[in-house]
Amino acid sequence: MKHFIIGQRWISESEPELGLGVIVEVEAKTVTCFFPATKVDRKYGSMTAPLRRIRFVEGDEVKGQNGDAFIVESTSETAGLVTYKGEGKTLAETHLADTLSFSKPEERLFAGNIDSSDFFKMRYDTLLNQRKLFISPARGFIGPKVNLIPHQMYVASEISKRSRPRVLLADEVGLGKTIEAGLILHHLILTGRVERAIILVPDSLVYQWFVEMLRKFQLTFKTINHDSELKKGETPFEEGQLFVASIKYLMRESWLMEQVMDSKWDLLIVDEAHQLRWAPDNSSPEYDFVAALAKDTPGVLLLSGTPEILGLAGHYARLHLLDPNRFHDFNQFVEETMGYKPVSDLANKLISGKAFTANDKKSLKEKLGLDVEGLDKEKALQMLVDRHGTGRVYFRNTRKTMATYQEFFPKRIFHAYPVKLGKTKNPDKKLFELKSGWLAEFVETNKADKTLLICHDKDMVMELEKVLKEKSTAKVAFFHSGMNLLNRDRQAAYFAEPDGADILLSTEIGSEGRNFEFAKHLILFDLPKLPDLLEQRIGRLDRIGQKNDIQIHVPCVEGSSDELLMKWYHEGFNAFESSPRGGTELYATVREELTKLLELAEQGEFPKKEFTKFLKTTQDIHQEIEKKLEEGQDQLIEFNSFNHTRAMNFISELKAQDDSNDLKDFMLNLFNQLGVDAEDMNDPYTFFIKPSDNMYLPHFPGLDNEGMTITFKRENALKREDMTFLSWDHPMVVGIMDYISSKEMGNVTISAWKTPMKETFLFEGYYLLSCIADKKLQLQKFFPPTPLRVLINSQFADMTQKLPKKFIDENTETIDAEKRAQMKELPKDFLKECIKKGKEMCIARAKQYKEKFRDDMLKSMNGEIERLEALRKVNPTVSETEILMLKFNRDNMLKAMDKAELSLDSLRLIVG
Repeated sequence: MKHFIIGQRWISESEPELGLGVIVEVEAKTVTCFFPATKVDRKYGSMTAPLRRIRFVEGDEVKGQNGDAFIVESTSETAGLVTYKGEGKTLAETHLADTLSFSKPEERLFAGNIDSSDFFKMRYDTLLNQRKLFISPARGFIGPKVNLIPHQMYVASEISKRSRPRVLLADEVGLGKTIEAGLILHHLILTGRVERAIILVPDSLVYQWFVEMLRKFQLTFKTINHDSELKKGETPFEEGQLFVASIKYLMRESWLMEQVMDSKWDLLIVDEAHQLRWAPDNSSPEYDFVAALAKDTPGVLLLSGTPEILGLAGHYARLHLLDPNRFHDFNQFVEETMGYKPVSDLANKLISGKAFTANDKKSLKEKLGLDVEGLDKEKALQMLVDRHGTGRVYFRNTRKTMATYQEFFPKRIFHAYPVKLGKTKNPDKKLFELKSGWLAEFVETNKADKTLLICHDKDMVMELEKVLKEKSTAKVAFFHSGMNLLNRDRQAAYFAEPDGADILLSTEIGSEGRNFEFAKHLILFDLPKLPDLLEQRIGRLDRIGQKNDIQIHVPCVEGSSDELLMKWYHEGFNAFESSPRGGTELYATVREELTKLLELAEQGEFPKKEFTKFLKTTQDIHQEIEKKLEEGQDQLIEFNSFNHTRAMNFISELKAQDDSNDLKDFMLNLFNQLGVDAEDMNDPYTFFIKPSDNMYLPHFPGLDNEGMTITFKRENALKREDMTFLSWDHPMVVGIMDYISSKEMGNVTISAWKTPMKETFLFEGYYLLSCIADKKLQLQKFFPPTPLRVLINSQFADMTQKLPKKFIDENTETIDAEKRAQMKELPKDFLKECIKKGKEMCIARAKQYKEKFRDDMLKSMNGEIERLEALRKVNPTVSETEILMLKFNRDNMLKAMDKAELSLDSLRLIVG
C-alpha cells in the first residue's frame, strides 16, 4: 500500500507530461498532488492513485529548482522526506526541479529486461508521429466526423487562433453553427487550452448536443437537466470536465446555478443566445446569469441563427456578454452603428466594383491612407474590417454568399392546399376534420419518404396522432413539450431510422435546433406570425447534408386568416421558396397593418382589396430592406467571416492528412505488435478490431471486449453511423501513443547483425529534447518533444552519419537467448560511459533546436502581439486583456524553454 506524506515527490504514471508532482493534501481516502511545472492539481483515491514515488539513489544526477545539478553520493530521510547529498551540496526533495525526467532504459538493460527490435521501432515511430502531430496546424480539426465544409473550417480555425476566443457565431440557419462550435471546442481540448467547458442550451436541445458531441467529436459530456434527478447537496460539477445543461433547469434549481458560478470554466457555449432577453431598462434572470458566468470565463461562444430577431438592442445585448468593457453603453452603441454609413459605402463599392466619387477617394485616403490608383481591394477591405467595431467578435455567413462557392442547399418547393370549409355550426371541428383527413391521405401516399409536420399546439399533435392511427397505416413518431427530453429523443431517433417512423409530429419545439435533413417533406399545419420562426421551421430540413429538394406543404382554409398569412409569406417576400433576409425588420414595419388584416379575416371578412395593396407595400419594403442589407455592414461582416482562398488552403492540409496512409500503416502495425485482431471488412480502409486472447496490454485505449468497426476514410465514416472514424485526433490513437511514449515499452533492445560487419559493438541512443509547461500555453506547437539520435562504437567514435537508422533496421535482428545471456557480462561502467558520451554529443544539436524553437515562437507571438497592438489603435474591440494574455504566454514559454531537458528515452545495442 502506498503511503503518502505532504511534501513527497511523486510522478503520475498515467500523465507523465505533467512533470514532477508534490503531495499537498492527504485525507482518509484521497490524496491531492500538485504538479508545479504545469500548474495542475489532481485528486486521486489513495488506493488507486496512478502515482509512482520518486527516489534517487547513489550515482543518480539530481537537479534543484535553481538549476544546480550534482551526482548523489548519499541520502537521508526525516519524517518520510528524503534529502540528497553529493559534491558538497545538499538538496531536500521538496526543492527538486519540477521538470525532471525519469525515463531510465539503462536500468532495464542492466536488469536484462529487453524488448524486441519491432517494439523498439514502434516506439521510435510513435515519438516521430507525436512530434508531427504537435506541430500540425490540422491538429484538433482532422478528427471530427464531419464533412470538410469550407466556411465551417475557416470560422473554426480563425477563432481557435485567439488567446481568448469570445465571439458570436451567427451563420444563417442551416449553415452549421453547432459544427463550428464543436470544431473550436475539439481543437481547444486536444491542444490543452480547454479542460473544463459548459454548454447552456434550451431544454429541448440537451440530448441533441450530447449526441452531436459524442458522435461527431468523440467528446463525452455529462447532461444536467430535469431528468438528472439531482438532490440538493450533490456536487455534479465536480464529477467531470464537460457538461451540457438546460439553462431553464439551472434557473429553477438555484443551488445548481450557484455551483456553476462557483466552478472554474475554460469555455462557455450558449446556444439559441437570442432567447436571453435584455432591454435598456430590464434584463431577464437568464441573461444576468450568463453575463456573470461569461465575465469569469476566458472563452465564450454565443450561437444564434437569427441575430436580428430582437433588433439593435438584442444585438448589443449579445455583444455586451462578449465584451462588457467595450460594449458598455447602449446609446453609444446605437450612435456608433448609425455613424457606420461612410465605412459601409466604401465597403459596398469595393465589393461591387462601382466607381469611386471624389469624396470616396478622399475617405479612402483619410480613413485608410490608401490611393485609388493601384488599390489592393483585399487589403482595403481587410483594413475596413479591422476598423469596424464588431468585425472581430461577430461571424455571420449567409446562404447567398456560400452558394457562390459551392452548392449546399436544395430547392425549396412550395405547395398550397386550399380547403373549402363551407357553412357549418362548428367550424373549428370541421376544419380539423378536413385538414387531418388531407394529412392521413398525404402520409399514406408518401410513406416512401420521411415527413416532418410542425404545428404550434401540443394538443393538436396528440389529436393528429390519433387520426393517423385510425386512418393510416403509416408509422408515427411525435414529440412535444409535455414529454421528457429522453422520450423526445427516442421519438426523434425512431424517426431518423431508415425503417422507423414515416412521419414525425412536432410542436414548435421541433424547430429549436433539431435537424432532420434526411426528411423530404415539411408540413406546416399552422403558420407562425414571425418570419424568423417560419425560417427556423423550414431550416430543420433545409440544411447542409439535405440530399432532396424540400417539399413544403401548407393546408389552409380559403378566405381565412391562415390563407392571408400564407399568401403574405409566399407572395409578399417568397418566404417558403427562398431564405429571405430582414424578416424581423419587415415584420416590425408592417406588423400593425398585418394584424388588422388578420383580425378582419378571422371575423370572416377577407379584405381582398386592402390585402392586394398590402402585398405591394410588403414587396416594396422588403426590396428596400434587401437593398440596405446588400450595402455596407452585412457585406463587410461576411467578408470577415469567410476567406475562400485561406479556407481552401486549410482544407487542402486536412485532405492531405485524410489521403495519407501513414496513420493506417502505423495503427495496423500497432495492432499486430500489441495483439489486437484486425479483420479486413472487404475494404482496404475498414477493419473490425477486437482484443485477442494474448493482447500485450491489459486494456487497449478506446477498445472494449466486444470490438468495433473502424475506418480510416472520412467518406466511409460519414455514410455509416456505426463506423468509428480513426484519425490522428481520435482518443484511441492519442491514447495509445501517450501510453507507449510514457511507459517503458520498446525503450531497450539488443540487435545483432544479420551478416558480419566491421563494427562488432554499437551503442544507439535516442535522447528526447523536451520541456514541461502548462498545457494552456500550447508550447508543444513550438517546442515538440524531439528525439535526437546518436550512434557510437566501442571507442566512443561518432558513427551517427555513417550508419543511418534505416540501414541498421534492415540489417539487424533481435538477438537470440544465448547472446542475450552474454550481454549480462557487459560492464555497467562502460555502458554508463556510452550513455554519458551520447548525451554530450547531442548537446550541440539540442542547443540548435532550442534556438530555432525559441526564434520560431518569438516570431509568431511577437508578430501577433504587434498586429493586435496596431489593430487596437483603430478598433476598440481588440481588448488590452487579449494582448496582455499573449505577452504573458510568450514570457512563460520562454521560461519553460530555458528549462528544457535532454534525457535518454531509448537505446539499442548492436553486436556482431
